[in-house]
Amino acid sequence: MKKTFLLLLLTFLTACDLNDDDSGNEMLYAYAPINAVELPESLVLGETYVFEITYTNPSPCHKIFGYEYVPGAASNIFAIVTSYNPDNALCTEEEGDTEVFEWEFTAELNEKHIFKFWQGVDEDGEPVFLTEEVEVRETI
Repeated sequence: MKKTFLLLLLTFLTACDLNDDDSGNEMLYAYAPINAVELPESLVLGETYVFEITYTNPSPCHKIFGYEYVPGAASNIFAIVTSYNPDNALCTEEEGDTEVFEWEFTAELNEKHIFKFWQGVDEDGEPVFLTEEVEVRETI
């Protein structure tokens, strides 16, 4: 699963150019590190929940583009995706704003969910995740 996520990450980050007109308005994409997640202690099967996900933009020029969610048998991987124009003067080494993203999630399987929220990569280039486990119940 880790290798699949890395392959998706590399593919996503290298397929950056959305413009064919060479106008210099090239938009690139990057994951934003997730700092914290607010999840309930348990979920009820079939119910929809709003998870609050706190993340930090990689620089002041990054803006949220969306998210990537990869459900799996052993765990579910979640990452915030940002977009940016590298020619923007705000694209610096300085960290961007910390923001909150609300993600709607419906518990569709009656089993414990293991969520892995992307936080960055370690010194060996391996992804680092904030891991949270949540039980699913059939009723309240």
